[in-house]
Amino acid sequence: MQISFKHKITQTAILHGYAVYFDAIFSGHDHYCVLHTGPEHPATHWYQTRLLLPEPLGVNKGQFIDAELDMKANTEQCFDTVLTVRIPQLEIEGKVQYDMKDAEYRGCYQSYANYYNPPQ
Repeated sequence: MQISFKHKITQTAILHGYAVYFDAIFSGHDHYCVLHTGPEHPATHWYQTRLLLPEPLGVNKGQFIDAELDMKANTEQCFDTVLTVRIPQLEIEGKVQYDMKDAEYRGCYQSYANYYNPPQ
């Protein structure tokens, strides 16, 4: 699957990478169920994925980022993943390939409240 996205930088910062997660909709004849894996929902075994850039990228407010995420299923029940990031105004482009079997890219970033509810 290929996902293209574009976003505008809202403040000058250092871009270290992207967090990736998904929602899956299971639709039946008269019912449907949604599996949420985002950080604002309770934790699942699907985690979220962090795609860190090899070198952080300085970005300025007002710039646009064009990016593509290319994921191909492989024989190891995983994905071969490539992230391409472009800053068109500066003619900068970077491409990174990830080994998604590596635990380095998995992380569970749900809020602390999902794990601990203090007694009242």
